[in-house]
Amino acid sequence: MTTTPLAPLTLTGFQAIPMIANDVLELALRGNADMRVKGAFGQYLKDLDVQIRAIGVRSVNVKMVDLYFVSSSCFQAIASWLLLVASRPVDARYQVQFETHAGQPWQKRSLEAIQRVAPGVVVVA
Repeated sequence: MTTTPLAPLTLTGFQAIPMIANDVLELALRGNADMRVKGAFGQYLKDLDVQIRAIGVRSVNVKMVDLYFVSSSCFQAIASWLLLVASRPVDARYQVQFETHAGQPWQKRSLEAIQRVAPGVVVVA
């Protein structure tokens, strides 16, 4: 059964849609994560973290295949979320895997830098 533990974030030109499938939280990011969405997106990731911990999910798959732009401010929000996860004891962490779009090589390059901030938490595919 697939459920949504947290309502999607829907803003003009951007969506974050969470779904649980096979004990993995999948978070699809779509559109453009620009300066207009930074505040709402940052808060959304904090709220998502609380929900993930409450339901005991051990793995999050962030799908970026339909994401076309991410501002530095939104990358900062993602890095803050990952630092929060990485700051916990190992048994209280969950893994975050990013699925990138091969036609958007900037995604993988940017995430590899973020991966260095939270080693052991982040996987870039």
